[in-house]
Amino acid sequence: MRLADVSRLAAQLDGVAERRRDDLLDWRYRGRLVARQLDGSHIVIRASFDFRDFLLHSFPETFSVPKHFAKHMMIRRRP
Repeated sequence: MRLADVSRLAAQLDGVAERRRDDLLDWRYRGRLVARQLDGSHIVIRASFDFRDFLLHSFPETFSVPKHFAKHMMIRRRP
């Protein structure tokens, strides 16, 4: 998935706004961060801890949780 795909999908969701900060994109729902671009090939997505665990176990080749996100409800999508 490309960032353009994420932008297109997010634009279809009511209440989700995209912004660019320090040349990186993020998406917010009513001001609350729901996803953000980390670099040219990674994004992080807000997910409950239960759903994050489900994604990690179901799709280990797609998702990961770096140590600095361990205490946060965020999961990284691999390129």
